[in-house]
Amino acid sequence: MAKASSLPYHRIVAKFGTKLLTGGGDRLNQAIMSSLVAQVAQLHQQGLELIVVSSGAIASGRYKLGLTKEVRGIPFKQVLASVGQGRLMYAYEQLFSQHNITVAQLY
Repeated sequence: MAKASSLPYHRIVAKFGTKLLTGGGDRLNQAIMSSLVAQVAQLHQQGLELIVVSSGAIASGRYKLGLTKEVRGIPFKQVLASVGQGRLMYAYEQLFSQHNITVAQLY
């Protein structure tokens, strides 16, 4: 971590929803994700601890499998999430590594 922040708090939790990460489209939007990661990295460099809570795995899985309709039913959504989760984490890994930040996933 870099210098200590002068802010009255040291930890921020940021929630990135599916609509934000996709820009309302059908897949993860790399430009939007890159901008979000750059903002998180800037705060990290100021000495803040950031926790990113992210949606987007189902949308990523749906795109990977070539599905266009919204899927109902928990079991099928779990399948989509399992396909998309690795892709989502890979995107974060690639983007955060440009800022020399290591990512991890908690369950």
